[in-house]
Amino acid sequence: MGGKPNQKTPSKVFTIRIDELTLAELEMIKNIQSVKSTGKLIKQAINTYIAMNPYNPERPNPKLIMSYNIFKPLMDLASDDVLREMAQISYDNGVSDTKNIQQELLRSGLKYEHTFKDEVEQVIHVLDFVLKPQGQNWFYNASYQLKNDQFFIKGEHALGKNFSIFIKYLLQNYLKEANMELIQEDYSEIQRIQKNIKGIPTNTIINGVSFFFQQKTTQNAEPIE
Repeated sequence: MGGKPNQKTPSKVFTIRIDELTLAELEMIKNIQSVKSTGKLIKQAINTYIAMNPYNPERPNPKLIMSYNIFKPLMDLASDDVLREMAQISYDNGVSDTKNIQQELLRSGLKYEHTFKDEVEQVIHVLDFVLKPQGQNWFYNASYQLKNDQFFIKGEHALGKNFSIFIKYLLQNYLKEANMELIQEDYSEIQRIQKNIKGIPTNTIINGVSFFFQQKTTQNAEPIE
């Protein structure tokens, strides 16, 4: 998949004018997601729009926005073979998007490294875009920890056990680039009864997941705390 560029692309400042209602909604979302500033939230929104836009030639895989209450029943009906196939297609799409972006950056003179850390950080970049609320919003929250040759991932969503399995297969596809294998997997299910915490509706069934990966060359590793 390739590593990250070894230097940052130049940035520019520009201003926009928006109505008060839109600004109020941005402030509400900023507070719910604990984003540091409205400007940072707007930057995230622009990045998401560029990535999701079906007319962006650098992202040749058109995206479809679907409601949770439509997507979850479809996931619940999927067999294990279908979940594996979906994970492979999702991985192939992600690699295709990433390669197009890398080629454009390389044409601009940036260079890529291919160290183990860079490979995993590239995976983290992809996960940030698809899992977190400021990305494609697959998870209510997600966190990762990379320590030496170990990688730990955990998060919460409300899309059912099958979606957790799909995420496992997707992570295995991505992390094989860094020669990592799944050592431990844990799943939980709880009912969130508190009122509207971080945008989670009352009485939502929350699926918790955690995955522990390590490089295949490491023996007898203990999961990081």
